[in-house]
Amino acid sequence: METPRTATLMGLDGRGYAVVESLPSLGKGRSCTGIFVTCGSHAEALETACRERRRVPFRGPTHFRHVSAETSLEVEITRVDPAAEPGGDVTVEFTARNVPYDLSV
Repeated sequence: METPRTATLMGLDGRGYAVVESLPSLGKGRSCTGIFVTCGSHAEALETACRERRRVPFRGPTHFRHVSAETSLEVEITRVDPAAEPGGDVTVEFTARNVPYDLSV
């Protein structure tokens, strides 16, 4: 099993990644979806950002076709799953539109 990759979301340490896909139906641009896991104590701040539909910084491994790179992207949190047990981790899903073609940091 692969070791989880470290990442940050809103400056919070955790692990996660993003996957970028082309938007051929629109004829241009790319979007990404991603997942991030962090300490449950950050749930309130993450839920607030989700409710406010604020764009927040994600930094971590990002995959597009055959390229994987450490990148920084502005993303929008779409879902926050609370910790299953007290003191457990919280899982966050996020998305971004109009991802730049250059994935370098």
